Amino acid sequence: QEQQSYKETDQRILQKQEQVQQLFENVLSEQMKDLYRQVQEMLEKIDKEQLQEKMQDMKLSQEDMEKELDRALEQFKQMEVEQKAQDIADQLDKLAEKQQQLSEQTKDGKNDQEDLKKQQDELNKEFKDVQDQLDSLEKKNQALERPMDLPKTGEQEKSIQQQQQNSSEQLDKKQNNKASQSQQKAGEQMQQ
Repeated sequence: QEQQSYKETDQRILQKQEQVQQLFENVLSEQMKDLYRQVQEMLEKIDKEQLQEKMQDMKLSQEDMEKELDRALEQFKQMEVEQKAQDIADQLDKLAEKQQQLSEQTKDGKNDQEDLKKQQDELNKEFKDVQDQLDSLEKKNQALERPMDLPKTGEQEKSIQQQQQNSSEQLDKKQNNKASQSQQKAGEQMQQ
């Protein structure tokens, strides 16, 4: 019975080890390694009373290790959310720049209409990808024990998407001045 319980604990610890392999070395203390070694030696000598005592120590150490692994895993997830939020902000800056450059090209009327339309469609796709990443980021953030305070972007995303859609339709109708304005607005909103 008790052996079964140790096996289940070991199983849980193994799964967590895989999740935070890099962090694991820092968590496994010399004391824990010592306990394992002592238990191995005692198993060979089989001193039942001492073995029971050491098994109890080991159980406590396993619980401590599990707590440490949980804490390390949570920190790791939080760092991942922070990093992803920064990546998305950088992507939005670049996308805003491209959107505003396209607005200039559309306004000056020197570019091929098909080419402008193709570039706008590409930017629409890129923004859709950013929206997917924002959704994923929100889910990861909510999964944290203490979620970070991320800005709510739903309304803004809809507005940008609408401006981009307008721009595509206006380019189809060769209404380049209107399209340029829609592109400009979309670019500005991405920077907010």
